[in-house]
Amino acid sequence: MADELQRWVAKADVDGFNLSSVIRPGGVRDFVRLVSPELRRRGVLAEPAEGQSFRETVLSAGDRLTDNHYAARFRRRRSF
Repeated sequence: MADELQRWVAKADVDGFNLSSVIRPGGVRDFVRLVSPELRRRGVLAEPAEGQSFRETVLSAGDRLTDNHYAARFRRRRSF
């Protein structure tokens, strides 16, 4: 899988992939455990930023939805 993803990047100048798993959650776990480290070793996938959530890394938007985001209304209210 790492070979094929790397080939697409090299040949077609692809800059990202949308991946789907046939077997869940095992397929996702296998990708994270086996393929991601190999892509990092090859320099194709960047190392994750230390101390940042996926949301912070991808969106540069902090670790929580802003208060004016539609989904923010579904947050659980803290009572203390």
